[in-house]
Amino acid sequence: MPARDVISWTALILGHGLNGHADVALKLFDEMCTQGIQPNSVTFLGVLSACGHGGLVEKAWGFFGSMRQRGIEPELKHYACVADALAKAGRLVEAERFVAEMPMEPDAAILGALLAGCRVHGDTEVGDRVSKRMMRMRPEKSGYYVSLANMYAGAGRYSDAERVREFMKERSVSKQIGYSSVESES
Repeated sequence: MPARDVISWTALILGHGLNGHADVALKLFDEMCTQGIQPNSVTFLGVLSACGHGGLVEKAWGFFGSMRQRGIEPELKHYACVADALAKAGRLVEAERFVAEMPMEPDAAILGALLAGCRVHGDTEVGDRVSKRMMRMRPEKSGYYVSLANMYAGAGRYSDAERVREFMKERSVSKQIGYSSVESES
């Protein structure tokens, strides 16, 4: 392109970050800034997401901190990226504290990222608290119960997993049945 603007740079950063090339995404961000193009909130979303996908928690903290210095107020989605990066790295207590200190209420996506991190890293203590919070938000959502039961089962706490499944039955919360279909030309 003869002239690149913040939109074209951001598209490159997002693309590389989402495809697991965090190092390239961050290099592009630096190059963009060097050329005098000011990042916007979507650019930071791409950089923070790349950090999360690449396991670069400290870099995510740095970028998150620099947003306000550049006159950009972090939004819920920016907080979600940092929480996701912390959760993926197994820093679950820190992620839980970060979410609790946000200036806005977390949504199901942020809490879901925390719960996924708890399941991957086997942290049933934080997982319990996060799951209960999610269930209070949307008690009819079966996926939260199933995630909690699976986390317990993964940690060898089979009686707790069964207790969650029984609770689902008592509350008439049911998991939607999956379907598969195969078409053949005969």
